[in-house]
Amino acid sequence: MADNQRGSKAPPTDSSPQDKAQPWRAFWPLQGENSARAFSEIKSAGSENAAKYWYTLERGGLIAEQEKELAVVMQKKFDGKPCDNDSGNGNNTNDAMDFVPDMTRASAEWDLCHEKIITSLRFLAPSPRWLTEKPFCLSIPLPEGQPRSNTITCTVPDSIVGNVRGMESLFQLDKNGFEFSSLPPLPQDLNFEDHVAFEAGYLKDMADFLKKKLNADAVFVFDYTRRCSIPPPEGLSKSEVRLPGTVAHIDQTPMAALGRAKLHLGENYEKYLKGRMQLINIWRPLIDIIEESPLAFCDSRTVSSADLVAADLVYPHHIGEKYDVLWGKDQRWYYLDKMRSDECVLIKMFDSEMDGRARGCPHQSFRHPATRAHAPPRESLELRCMVFHNQAE
Repeated sequence: MADNQRGSKAPPTDSSPQDKAQPWRAFWPLQGENSARAFSEIKSAGSENAAKYWYTLERGGLIAEQEKELAVVMQKKFDGKPCDNDSGNGNNTNDAMDFVPDMTRASAEWDLCHEKIITSLRFLAPSPRWLTEKPFCLSIPLPEGQPRSNTITCTVPDSIVGNVRGMESLFQLDKNGFEFSSLPPLPQDLNFEDHVAFEAGYLKDMADFLKKKLNADAVFVFDYTRRCSIPPPEGLSKSEVRLPGTVAHIDQTPMAALGRAKLHLGENYEKYLKGRMQLINIWRPLIDIIEESPLAFCDSRTVSSADLVAADLVYPHHIGEKYDVLWGKDQRWYYLDKMRSDECVLIKMFDSEMDGRARGCPHQSFRHPATRAHAPPRESLELRCMVFHNQAE
């Protein structure tokens, strides 16, 4: 498919269809000889190394000294089958996010944004295939010859992205789907290798920050990702430091949001779902100033439901779902130029409230045309958080 799809019309899509083909289900969970492929045992919540094991498992990684047959792990924790996400809980985690562009209101910030750049953005390629088959990405042991993904992407040249520097306060989570904030300097002793200390220190501090900022009752950081725009140095694997995500997406669908609550909160998840639930990412630079591969955000009010295609994310212990994003003519994309390490952006991935506020924000990294030839590689850290409000006693 040609890269230049700017004039293409996205095919109509159902956000979380249950009748689309899922080719990976033909071989997962693995059976017979393939089940001997081993993953780390999932430790209990009280285990000394719980944070490390969860972090590794989320990335489909192996810890050699802890290997056990995958079938044993699956049987022990998940009754021998993947943790499918059902949505029959009666809460506002409806299968599809209803996005209706509101260009009248969205035009205010766009018109005030006087500095706009021309660059290329990447999207899921429009194809009739997505009407009958779900995109997927697999972080599991694979049969020989099985690709990890069936996704097809396209590049949209001459995309316009607005610089919000100087007008950051105009953008709000509930209105646009993203919001900027200042942060204390990064701790000098930040140690990613000590997962337990990192979780008890930095992650707790950031959970407290988000709880206070959003006036929430509870915040749980359930995952984090370091990214760098060059391959990881020797000694670090791709599971520990990832490349920037360069294709438009929303991390979670409503179905996946419920699945995350069930997975991480266990039997207590129903108590938390009685009130409002949000999934919010906290994204910040790990270097002084970001020049290379900045992050772009799409105003949620300019996204249509037809722009979103639900895609499976398959892990050993969990089946998640994200939205891949098709290019849309009404979309308005923004970025914060030369973002600093004492700044962060909050990005909304899900909101159980359905009263017209933003419920998800497409985002992607892109190449800034003015990037210096020897600009330092981008390094960033994103935290994925569950945020709960209006919790009943």
